[in-house]
Amino acid sequence: MSPLGIMRSTVLLLLLVACATGGPNEQPMREDRVSLHDSEGQIFDVSLQRQDYVQQSTFDVPGDSLWVRIPDALRDVGLPLPVMDAAIRTALVENHTVMRTLGTERLSRFLDCGSDITGYVADTHRIRLTVRSWLEPEGRNTRLHTRVEATATSVEGRPGRITCSSRGELEYRIAQALRARVSQ
Repeated sequence: MSPLGIMRSTVLLLLLVACATGGPNEQPMREDRVSLHDSEGQIFDVSLQRQDYVQQSTFDVPGDSLWVRIPDALRDVGLPLPVMDAAIRTALVENHTVMRTLGTERLSRFLDCGSDITGYVADTHRIRLTVRSWLEPEGRNTRLHTRVEATATSVEGRPGRITCSSRGELEYRIAQALRARVSQ
């Protein structure tokens, strides 16, 4: 297939993925615009989208037992009290600003924002963190979903934001903290 054909197929695939819908806790996919150059010098502007990672954990307890313990579990991992929406069983910590650590751990343990000459960006930049946890019934069990989103900005005033990826550790720790709270 020619480079142009590959690009057209990629754009079509991205458009199909972008048309998918989700539930009330699903956020739109992030979109980045890039320019691609083919071997003939033609330039194509392409929109790339990605879905954030969502960790899921199943608990063999009713949702009500979990729901009342989520704020304490989030606090156990170093997050502030969330905004709670009982209608969709969602706890949200939005745009929480942190630097260097969350709780007692360096932010690079939880986030990958890349690195520069000073080290891991997550440990040297201002991080804006959003954590969304929600519950869904699953038969007699309850499923916890957690999504972590973050961006980093320079503390020295350099322009721009860096999109960070979750390493999955914070989501895991939230589930473990909730398990510990349920077993008390």
